[in-house]
Order: sequence, then structure tokens, then C-alpha cells
Amino acid sequence: QLPRRFAALREQCPWMAGIIGASPFAVNERQPLLDQFAEQLPPIVDELHVSAPFYDRDALALAEALGRIQPKELHLYFGLGTKVHGPSLAAVVEAASCQLYVRRFDPATFVHAKLLGAVCGSEGLLLCGSPNLSRAALTLTYSDGAHGNCEIALIRQGTADQVRAPRSEEHTS
Repeated sequence: QLPRRFAALREQCPWMAGIIGASPFAVNERQPLLDQFAEQLPPIVDELHVSAPFYDRDALALAEALGRIQPKELHLYFGLGTKVHGPSLAAVVEAASCQLYVRRFDPATFVHAKLLGAVCGSEGLLLCGSPNLSRAALTLTYSDGAHGNCEIALIRQGTADQVRAPRSEEHTS
């Protein structure tokens, strides 16, 4: 139903379709959000920061992000009630060749934020919006029968400190 609504909006308001100048707004209609995020990164990423209330069953979206981005450090943020299959997540993290930092939000509460942040030296890049950490949200499109969710996000450049800003209690492993 949502794709039909967007199609109707494009037909009724053609001036709203398309990008006029650079925009931080991203959709996964024709290109996966992970691709759009990764294309804006330099070859070397120092830190990858990830927070989402839901991961796909086998943590495949995280595995793909780690494979594409290859950060030196991975920072995982967990709110109360995060849905993730622990053994799958552990296998993905063990296979990654980066230092792992596991963080929880304090006080322990449900956190609906969905963030993918990269730190490259003093610069940062942040994807925030509707996509959870699932293949359907981050690695697929919703057009042409690709079976992806219909997702929107903002991809914003900033500083390393802005990406690192969430307050949490750190646990290193």
C-alpha cells in the first residue's frame, strides 16, 4: 500500500519528486541504504557505531555492513528489549576482524533509535531513520520485486564526536 501512495503522490505532485541539489534524504527504492551509506565513506573507517531495536535472524545485515565497511572498531548499542538472535550475532562478531565494544543505554530502557555511524579520523557520517538492522531494511530495495522494506533515512556528515554522542555504559570484549 505504501508504494502505491508514493506513486500517487508523484503523479499528483510531480514537483516533489526528485532531488534538487544535494540532499541528506535517502530512500531504498532503487539502491539499498547500506550502499548509499558506504559510498560516502573513505576507504579506511576507524569506528562503526550501530544501534537498532531489531536485527534480522542471522545478523546478516550486520555481517554485510562489516564486510563492506571493514571498521577497525565496532560499537554495538543495546536498549532494553533489543531483538537479536544471540548465537548469530556472536558468530558475526567473532568473524569480524575488528575490536568490539558492547554498550547499553543507561538507564535500561527501550530505545527506538536506528543508527549506523562511521568515524573516520575526526569526521563522521551518520545514517538515521526507519531502517532496523535487517537485510530487508538495509541491503535490499523495495522496487522491482526485490522484497525489501520501504525505508527512509537521513545520511548526514558531521564530526566524530557527534557520531559518538550517545550516552551509554561501556563493556569491552
